[in-house]
Amino acid sequence: MNKQNCPELVNKLKQVQSLNLDFNEKTEKVLSFNTSRSWTDDEAALIAAAGKVGDELDNILIQLENEAQKKTGQEIALEEIKKLEIAALKIEPFIKETFQGWNVTNFDKVIQKPSFTDPQSLNLNILKSDIDPAKLGEFSLNPECLNLDFSQIEDKITIKEISEKEIKDNKLTDLAQIGTYIIKQYSKDYIISDLSFWQWMFQKGANAPQKLKDDNYYYFMFGSVLRYSDGKALVPNARWNGSKFLRDAGDLDDVSWAGRYQGRYVVILLKRDV
Repeated sequence: MNKQNCPELVNKLKQVQSLNLDFNEKTEKVLSFNTSRSWTDDEAALIAAAGKVGDELDNILIQLENEAQKKTGQEIALEEIKKLEIAALKIEPFIKETFQGWNVTNFDKVIQKPSFTDPQSLNLNILKSDIDPAKLGEFSLNPECLNLDFSQIEDKITIKEISEKEIKDNKLTDLAQIGTYIIKQYSKDYIISDLSFWQWMFQKGANAPQKLKDDNYYYFMFGSVLRYSDGKALVPNARWNGSKFLRDAGDLDDVSWAGRYQGRYVVILLKRDV
């Protein structure tokens, strides 16, 4: 309980005490009534008054119970920070290894800046033009993927191809527009996979589900973005080369999905429980 709420709590407890005494007093009188005859007007009024006090007492007790269960904004914020710190500890070595593999020099000195961001809050079209090399090290994680054991839900892994008709009908040109469409279209029934799933794919390697190892496809995860050394926000993707996964990421202004790679770019989704 927040110290600032203590006076309010004391006042409510005093109310409970007073109402309880009043209720008990009225109840004792009601119980003494002769039930073998009709009640007088005064007796009926007392019964109604006892019921009213009882209802008021119930309402205050419910309020106190709700207060006891309510967490302060600060407590919730601290919990979120702790969750993010734990998630970051698990994935930051993988991010470092990835950027070193992409020949980003001195990435070991870069301070990584993770954030939990609902994919539906990722404005990919704005991020496309938000280019800032100082943001190297920033990456987002989908909070819905937190603590998911992907090995236990392999049956829910779903590969979706965006058809030529969808691309044409919705006038989708670049990766930002396609990602925005995917998030809007599929978030109700699917969790959008993120960097943590990307990491899991590489850790599984040859033991990954067969559906992820079709070397005709580039598998995208629109639940995350990460900043490259040029300051661009990228969407992680992977491709199986016959023996291992290759790590890659697409520029948000890339038009390959709607162009020469149409039919080869797919998105990884995780089916929600009904």
